[in-house]
Amino acid sequence: EGPFALTGQVGSSFPVIEGSVGAALLCGESDDEIMELIQECSTDLAEKQEPELVLKAVGEVRMKGYAVNLRKTRCNIAAMSMPVRDAEGSVIAAITLIGAESDFAGKKRSKLVSVLKDAVRKCSEGSCRTQGEEECSRNKRKDSQDTSLRKIPKSNSESEAERRCTAKDS
Repeated sequence: EGPFALTGQVGSSFPVIEGSVGAALLCGESDDEIMELIQECSTDLAEKQEPELVLKAVGEVRMKGYAVNLRKTRCNIAAMSMPVRDAEGSVIAAITLIGAESDFAGKKRSKLVSVLKDAVRKCSEGSCRTQGEEECSRNKRKDSQDTSLRKIPKSNSESEAERRCTAKDS
């Protein structure tokens, strides 16, 4: 396989039941909720005709933490997706790598899983840090009406809570 290009139109959308990204986004939902989404989908997809494809991919995410789709979608591409979760564990996004089927074979797959895990961890930390700042803000407002938040750099001498946020006088 040689180099190839994949292009898409900005603003285009796809049914959430489709592909590995759909599985990553749906992994926190119940199977009953997923079946409702499959039934509501108006696009003619293999996943609509064979709901077990969706449930199998979602199960893969629940077990392994990621899903791989090797050219089973209308786009005829291979993809690997992993959910991004917030501090409460809810799925808030998904990160997807796309490529040729051979890109996800053997040792390449384990390397890409590591790359995705790292990206997801960084996104989750950012989400938790933002939520931490909001939580910090609420708690500090109880003590004082004149506080605002500012991000501060990480330092080895500070506690995790102090790294997330600090209040300053307005």
